[in-house]
Amino acid sequence: MRRRTRLGHLAVALLSTLLVLTTSTAVLAVVAQRTADRQRDDADAQRDVASSQRAAEKAAAVRAANPALAAQVSLAAYRLSPTPEARGALLSTFATPYATQLTGRRIVVTTVAFAPDGATLATGDADGTVRLWRVSDPHRPRELGALPRLAGPVRTVAVSPDGRLVAAGGEDGKVAVWDIGDGDVGDVRRPRLAARLAAGAGPVVGLGFGPGKGTLAVVARDGIRLWRLSDGHRPRRLAALEVSAAVTAVAFSRDGRKLATGHADHTVRLWAMPASGGRPRQLSAEDGPSGTVNAMAFAPDGRRLATGGSDYKVRLWDVASPRDARPVKVLTGHTDAVTTVAFSPDGRTLSSGSTDATVRRWAVTADGPARELAVLPGHTSGVGALAFSPDGRTLVTGSADQTARLWDLPGPALTGHSSSVYSAAFSPDGRLLATGSYDRSVRIWSLADMRGPRELPPLTGHTGPVNSVVFRPDGRVLASGSADGTVRLWALDASRRPRLLDVLPSRVGHVNTVAYSPDGRTLATGGEEGIVRLWDVTDGRSPRPLAALRRAGAVDSVAFSHNGRALAVGDRNRTASVWNLADRRHPGRLAVLVGHTDGVKSVAFSPDDRTLATGSEDRTVRLWDLADPRHPVLRSRLSGYADGVMSVAFAPGGRMLAAASSDDTVRLYDIAGDGGAQELALLAGHNKPVDTLAFSPDGRTLATGGEDWTALLWDPSAERVASRICATAFPALTRAEWRQYFPQHTYRPPC
Repeated sequence: MRRRTRLGHLAVALLSTLLVLTTSTAVLAVVAQRTADRQRDDADAQRDVASSQRAAEKAAAVRAANPALAAQVSLAAYRLSPTPEARGALLSTFATPYATQLTGRRIVVTTVAFAPDGATLATGDADGTVRLWRVSDPHRPRELGALPRLAGPVRTVAVSPDGRLVAAGGEDGKVAVWDIGDGDVGDVRRPRLAARLAAGAGPVVGLGFGPGKGTLAVVARDGIRLWRLSDGHRPRRLAALEVSAAVTAVAFSRDGRKLATGHADHTVRLWAMPASGGRPRQLSAEDGPSGTVNAMAFAPDGRRLATGGSDYKVRLWDVASPRDARPVKVLTGHTDAVTTVAFSPDGRTLSSGSTDATVRRWAVTADGPARELAVLPGHTSGVGALAFSPDGRTLVTGSADQTARLWDLPGPALTGHSSSVYSAAFSPDGRLLATGSYDRSVRIWSLADMRGPRELPPLTGHTGPVNSVVFRPDGRVLASGSADGTVRLWALDASRRPRLLDVLPSRVGHVNTVAYSPDGRTLATGGEEGIVRLWDVTDGRSPRPLAALRRAGAVDSVAFSHNGRALAVGDRNRTASVWNLADRRHPGRLAVLVGHTDGVKSVAFSPDDRTLATGSEDRTVRLWDLADPRHPVLRSRLSGYADGVMSVAFAPGGRMLAAASSDDTVRLYDIAGDGGAQELALLAGHNKPVDTLAFSPDGRTLATGGEDWTALLWDPSAERVASRICATAFPALTRAEWRQYFPQHTYRPPC
């Protein structure tokens, strides 16, 4: 019995041991499996990160050439892994000019023309084909059909004022006219040949309808022909006129009553077109540029004429009095022959295309100086055709690179300054943006339509660069500080133009920075003499000095805390300081922040005033904990910049920090509760140093200004930008394109 008991106890012990061993083995197996799974997940995550980074880099490289492809690749990279590179590529999508390509058979596009309603576009190709497109949504263009080919390349197309007729002229000197009905899709897809015209004067250079009902003017190399089309089956030639020098360029005024021609003898001639019958009547012949005139366009009012030539220049002519036509402005910038020009429907903008493969946009208001607004890159060969849509929101360009593009206007850049943009500030309601520039002006932009900001009349009067601008918290006054040693206070009233309230002699040397207290009653100014002055501006018409704070180096930045109790100052002596403003007549210094190894260019308080950000020419951003303002603690040092940090700003809510650098970039950071920071994105859009930035009051827009003379508006939300990409990008990312950019991953289109 005892033996059986011992054997039983031994068996139980053995089974217990086996159970423990089995359990341990199972546990070890589970742990090993989990470790393997975790390692596999880590490897997959590392692979995703690497793929995301590579794709984002490739997207940035093709953005100019193919914006829609770059946008979708950036979004796919971000969704694969939200790396800073991918988020930066995503947020940078609309910081450069955006264009949608017309899809289909690739062929050189030689000429383009919109129908009057803007819903139909006609393009002419080098193979003799005229194509019709539905472009009512310019981001979703659809080919409606191709008209029977001409015998040679299409030289020019025109659409009648009622949108029913499309005329095309070819290299062989013949013109075909088609009836496309009233523009309904069904009619456009079933065009009817209305007439064939033999000009008999060499290759056709230009076509124009009107002014007489059913008339078409055909300008060929060797002469002008006027036709009556009212009986489409039997067109009747009304007039024929030979010219003494070959025609190289043609333009018709909007009402069809004026014709301009450029000639091989370098003359520009103006003609009066008969209302019915008769011959065109020459009004004047003026010596043109030294080179061949390749392109011409009338302004909508018919009082100005633009010409583009082989001398790389665009010229603006005053033709209000046709018998006394004369060039008044010369626009330079192209690096090869100018081959096409067109005015916007409002006459305020001119676009030009060139053999240099670029399109340039110019501001050409009748009463102001002409200036370049933007360069639209992306074409890889000469641009020979362009036209504005009737609403002015789209520009179509055709190129020898076998593509046609529909560009979104006015584009992402706020242009108007003629030099570096040093400062930017939003009004408290976010409806206005002010920018100050080295060109000595302040410009105000209406942001009522964020896709089309509108420039308001500039504020002038400073005699030196405008280094800083700021709105009073109630939005009714704008302060501008200048290197001329003054601060100007401007009254802003929606019902009338801004007016100057007062000019303060700053007594700080060149004014580098200005800031309003949260209650709007105090203005701080800092400058080259190392002095910060506080002003009582309760009465904007008679500011009174309150106090002066002296620093060891020139002051480049001042900022009030959001509770108004403290002032931060950044100076070129490599320090930032914090001051107690309990008594604004006798501010007391709370702390000096040391650690930067070069001048402090910018300071900014977080919305809760617990953190101060400082940006420095030492290529770093530092975040300081101000829980105890008398003993600030350095929490983070953000590096990686290739040049100095010129401006820092917190987004409302305090979770995002933006920093602008002289290395041409802007970086976004996620700010943790403990004062730490993680880089979110690297934004690329400026092509020169970025000197200033500011968040809108709602945090939905970031404005940046740089030494490329532009300001850019960014949406810092990846999800909002993603939604815009999916509503805009066309055509969709194909499987072949996916394999090119994400060869290790299953096809997952981002939209």
